[in-house]
Amino acid sequence: MPLDADFSWKQTHTTVLLEVPLKGTPAKAVDIYATDLLVKVNFGGYLLQLDLLKAIDDTAAVAKIKQGVLNLKLRKVEPGPWDTLVLEGATKAEIAARRATAIEGKNERDAALAERVKDRKYEDERVALRKQMANEENERCQIDDLKAEEKRSAEEEVYAKFAELEAEKAAEAAREAGGKKSKPKKKAPASAPAPATATAMATPPGSTTDADVDDGELDDEELMAQILTEDQGQGQPNDPPVHAPASSASAKPQKPPAPPAAAEAKSVAPRPRKDKGQFSRATEADEDGGFEIVDYPSDEDDEAAATAAKLAAQEAEALAEAEEDEEEE
Repeated sequence: MPLDADFSWKQTHTTVLLEVPLKGTPAKAVDIYATDLLVKVNFGGYLLQLDLLKAIDDTAAVAKIKQGVLNLKLRKVEPGPWDTLVLEGATKAEIAARRATAIEGKNERDAALAERVKDRKYEDERVALRKQMANEENERCQIDDLKAEEKRSAEEEVYAKFAELEAEKAAEAAREAGGKKSKPKKKAPASAPAPATATAMATPPGSTTDADVDDGELDDEELMAQILTEDQGQGQPNDPPVHAPASSASAKPQKPPAPPAAAEAKSVAPRPRKDKGQFSRATEADEDGGFEIVDYPSDEDDEAAATAAKLAAQEAEALAEAEEDEEEE
């Protein structure tokens, strides 16, 4: 059975102060229980149980331990002085009933307080959750705003780049169009003249070169003498001079016909060369009654000249059509 603990008390108009020596008991080993009419302190084999004279506010009780002494501060429900601290003159049954009522009231108040604490905690949690949700919503709105701003900036940069590329393309097209307009027209080349052999250009009519006479051939005087001898031996009449026909406008112009005095002179028909070169050779009577050897272009030369002229005309026509297409573009 625990021993009765010593205590002392004093009061003010609104509070009651209790001092209980703990006799070296640590604070963790001290158990305090207070109701509106009952106060119990249990520590180290000692028990203090007080049936108060009047009611106190047990929810406002304050306990402090200082220098091994427990100090209890109890607030009076009805301010005013008390004659004694504990109830005196009551029977044990009355005291037991009074204690039971006080403990039951304490339990009800504790349950109500716990419910209030629970509700308060729930409300605090709801408030905290609302605040957190509001903060998250604000952060989400800020992130959305930043994303929208970044998207708008990126779109503006892309559109600006497209506009720049379009401007460069338009400027390049304008430069190309201006270059085409200022570009001078090319003149179609004139029809190329028929090719002439080096021998025809370098050697005048009536003259001979080393190329005209091959090894083993006769020179001009010997050739004319031989031709005259053959004609006289055969008794052939004098034939008019023979000229090779010119098949194109670019061919070498022919010599005019001999005068009447020379027309009576003896002429000899053309005689082909042994090497079948570019020219045919014939003799004509000159004004003094002599003979002159003249080289005329062959049929093969006329055909080559005509072909070259035709190719040149086709090339000029194609070039003219290309220029017309460029102007239309």
